[in-house]
Amino acid sequence: MKQEKTVKAKKTNQTLEVFKRFCKNPLSVVGFLIFLIFVLAAIFAPFIAKYDYTTMNTELIFLHPNLDHLFGCDRFGRDLFARVLYGGRYSIALGVLGTIFATLIGMVFGSIAGFFGQTADNIVMRIMDILQAIPGILLSMVIATVLGSGFVNTIIALSVGAIPGTCRMLRGTILQIRSNEYIAAAESINCSKFRIIVKHVIPNTFAPVLVGATMGIGGTIMQAASLSFIGLGVQQPTPEWGALLSDGRNYITLHPHLIIFPGLAIGLVSLAACLMGDGFRDAMDPKLKK
Repeated sequence: MKQEKTVKAKKTNQTLEVFKRFCKNPLSVVGFLIFLIFVLAAIFAPFIAKYDYTTMNTELIFLHPNLDHLFGCDRFGRDLFARVLYGGRYSIALGVLGTIFATLIGMVFGSIAGFFGQTADNIVMRIMDILQAIPGILLSMVIATVLGSGFVNTIIALSVGAIPGTCRMLRGTILQIRSNEYIAAAESINCSKFRIIVKHVIPNTFAPVLVGATMGIGGTIMQAASLSFIGLGVQQPTPEWGALLSDGRNYITLHPHLIIFPGLAIGLVSLAACLMGDGFRDAMDPKLKK
């Protein structure tokens, strides 16, 4: 019991140290706050938006921003502020879920390649070489074309393209962990391979996985918007940010507000995710503990 309490106290202290180092980085804190604001705005969109995002009004077609309609209205007279708020639900969810699925799948293959080595390592790495030979956005486009547009299909398309990076990163980390004494100790008492991977290997790869996943969210949001923009991701009437950009691109000269606000939302959230990732990387770097 005392040992368990000591371990829990040690983990709590390490978490607090990481949090304190993260808070000492102003840009990371700003990024976290921006990301949090967008997430909360998307969740509480029904209480923030004054108008329904699906309601059309022919008298308000292409209305420019004013005090009543903060972001103006689109070509159907729908309130753009409401559509951007609700669009955050889809865009942020695509970025987060796509990154989570890619990370989980990459962890599985990376763990197999790094822990078992030899034949398993060669097979997994050759598969990753094939996937990584194709640019991520191009691979996502191919998969989205085959599966068709839609929220779930877009998540699958985004996930596959991000798997190789996570797999390679985790494989390299596990190769270092395998040489540690606690792995040899676990093997000496006949722990199963599965238990060693789940209980000892993966928990010690949490820091690089968290950093990689956080920094990957911004890029995934950008890729999701790109797919929707070219008609391969989430499509109208769903107010995803990339779809909003695609809907307003033909009116950019006379009505630039149709692309300015969705574009700003994409840029700010992606930047915020990158700043958070940088902050977590610096906070979890053992070299900075001193």
